[in-house]
Amino acid sequence: MTPKRLPALLVLMTASLSGCGASKTTFTSVAGNYKILMPGTPNEMDQDLPTQVGLIKMHTATALERDPFSSTVFNYTVSYADYPAQLVRPETVQTMLDGSANGSIAFAKSKELSRKSIELDGHPGRELKFEAQGTGGAGTGVGRLRIYLVGDRLYQVLVIGSEAKATDEATKPFLDSFALLKQRPPVKAGGGINAPDLPETRAASIVHGTPNSPPTATATAVAPRLQLPGWGGLVDPVGDCPAQIKGDLLEITVPGTLHDFAVASGKFDAPRVVRDVAGDFTAEVEVPDDLKPSTQCVRPGGVPFHGEGLVFMLDNARFVRLEKAAVNRGAVQPYVLLEGADNGRNPINGGGGPPGVKALRLQRRGAILTASVSQDGQNWMPLPSINANFDGPAKVGVMAVSSDASPFTARFRGLKIEGASGR
Repeated sequence: MTPKRLPALLVLMTASLSGCGASKTTFTSVAGNYKILMPGTPNEMDQDLPTQVGLIKMHTATALERDPFSSTVFNYTVSYADYPAQLVRPETVQTMLDGSANGSIAFAKSKELSRKSIELDGHPGRELKFEAQGTGGAGTGVGRLRIYLVGDRLYQVLVIGSEAKATDEATKPFLDSFALLKQRPPVKAGGGINAPDLPETRAASIVHGTPNSPPTATATAVAPRLQLPGWGGLVDPVGDCPAQIKGDLLEITVPGTLHDFAVASGKFDAPRVVRDVAGDFTAEVEVPDDLKPSTQCVRPGGVPFHGEGLVFMLDNARFVRLEKAAVNRGAVQPYVLLEGADNGRNPINGGGGPPGVKALRLQRRGAILTASVSQDGQNWMPLPSINANFDGPAKVGVMAVSSDASPFTARFRGLKIEGASGR
């Protein structure tokens, strides 16, 4: 789950003023478990925001500091929201923080100037500086935003003012005055506060100045958190893709956000249900639905994509995907996707097959992996074989991938895996 929005009031008042030097008093929010210096009594507001995990209530406190010699203002805001506790795990901390940061910049249509990792009493966070367009002819403003993840609560501390007046020195007392009333155990990100951030979208890499260098895959594995009898363990890295068994079908629902598993995008957060496998195996699954992605894509410059199928993987750097897929380029175009990576590169590309595919098969014999597709589950058409000499414990199962702005539910039936341990 990655937070993607700030309430509108956090981005409307981009402004300038003579300075941040007016006297301030301590504002205390018992419900919010924080205190901070504010220029007078702030205006408090609650707002329900739609997110990937349903409606989230955002609590905000905003105070304006007006310049007596002009019509412009400084905007001081603190907001917080509580997310489902089961989504906040060590492996999702970095994604939540960077998702919130990226969403804030995108929602404000601002230009990010800097970003760094910070802490508050051991709780991980981010600090951003960004350009903000002034209102009322105020010109270019500057915003500073600190984000903290305290347990399952996400705090955002924001100040916006003129470029000339909202300097580091002028805004630091306000930002530094934010403090918790009662301490909570911190959620440690995997590898600690200085661990590398989890990969974001291609757009995020452009923001950080590497538009021509796709990220390199790293050998990372995420443990299953839910066992689905007859299918395997659900791996849902972001925590926003539920899976359930309905009759003879397994359903995996992807919200209207990018969930991918590819070196090109640098994202490896597609939900999957997998089992352990060693040595030779044969995996088959039915994919009965016709895929119909919408016309809206969440990947900048991309096209709406749906993919559902089999995956064989050791980690993010070594994997093979065989999927029934479709894109929408004004009309829905179905096809078969066969791709993967070997040691973090992406040499495995293929596909083809007849229209109307209803079943998929992956078969490993030694180092050779053979992919096949079928229209009826009886007659199989082989695709080009792949040299998949992946040493080490592997997993095989089903995966759902989407770049569609609308939710996508992948449906599978009759998974058969010969050679899997069942775990």
